[in-house]
Amino acid sequence: MIQPPASLSGTSSAPITVVAFNDGQVTIDGQFATAPVSLDKNAYINLQGFNVKNGTGAVARLSSTRNVTLKRMVMWDADIRLNSAVFYNIDSANTLCEDCAFFGTGAVLIENGFYAGGLTCRRCWGRWEGSTTNWSGKVAFDMGYESVPTSICENCLVTATTLSMPAQFTATDYQGGTTNNPNCVNGSGTQTVVPCPEFIYRVRSGPGNPMYNGRILGSLIYLQSGDTWPGLGMIAVPSGWDASGLHVRHSMSFIHPSNARFNSLLGFILQNFSTAATDLVASNITSVRGSRGDVATAQWSLSNTAFGTSLSVNPWTTTGTGANLCNRWLNGERTTAPLWPWPMNQRIIDATNAAGSYRGPCLNCVGGRAVRPATDVTAEIQNLLGTIPTQCRS
Repeated sequence: MIQPPASLSGTSSAPITVVAFNDGQVTIDGQFATAPVSLDKNAYINLQGFNVKNGTGAVARLSSTRNVTLKRMVMWDADIRLNSAVFYNIDSANTLCEDCAFFGTGAVLIENGFYAGGLTCRRCWGRWEGSTTNWSGKVAFDMGYESVPTSICENCLVTATTLSMPAQFTATDYQGGTTNNPNCVNGSGTQTVVPCPEFIYRVRSGPGNPMYNGRILGSLIYLQSGDTWPGLGMIAVPSGWDASGLHVRHSMSFIHPSNARFNSLLGFILQNFSTAATDLVASNITSVRGSRGDVATAQWSLSNTAFGTSLSVNPWTTTGTGANLCNRWLNGERTTAPLWPWPMNQRIIDATNAAGSYRGPCLNCVGGRAVRPATDVTAEIQNLLGTIPTQCRS
């Protein structure tokens, strides 16, 4: 396990680095007994090139850390019973996840918050798959909770499905017990559906704890034809209180028109409940959704947007209206470097192919928990959005 003593740290010029000698050929298994990666009050640590899986509470947990970088990491399956995350970034500043992938079970894939000082996800792919806990809303990427400055996604691809859900189970609380959560409609007893599903991607602040200067850049939140997502919608940015300085640029929400819930899910939910919020910008965004549509309050400055029930602009070549997903983003700017094929494509194929089905603890669970298919992200996106042209390929 990667569990250094609290406060053990490198320096800016000499960080502590743990790297797989052969990229992708190392997997650390927490066996649902511990978090395979757990950093507490550490600083200047780099982790690179290996896989971590089967965590309790979290698969990778950063608490009160500073300047930690994770590169070319694949992480999957937190304990399905707990109020858990595949990746927790709690009260941690200047965290970078670059070319990382997250999939499998847990209340959320990424939980970023509790007075954190900044998380950047750059070229991150995520697929939420299942949770039996009633204790919190189900979200794939929960990029802002409580006071969270500079929550950033640059070229994130995020989706959801219920392929790792059991067919029947007993709903559990945050510790795996059976306490009822009155805030969850299906929060107790025997259940057959996901407890309290919400949004695939969410930025959420809290009263007196604003989320400032977040960014969603060159990103895609999507559902394929056969994906099952019983939640409220695709992208909620934000879902409460003051999120001044939040910018959404060249990003897309896409629900496949033949998805069973095409007309039941919201696309973009651009709200803000604080009258003090300023500098809320959504430019060059595309939303393909059904009759429920999108929501945008008057506080948001919208420009060059494309909303509709079909893909009205080409996401690879557009230069005006709508999102362009052709190029890499770096430090808040779109570069000329092609994004495709997806940088972790083979690593994700290998990891999803090897993952099998969820094998962890599950209270009174029956059936379900399907074997994960080997997932080719580049092919998946082409099936949704059309052939990726030469100028978008490296």
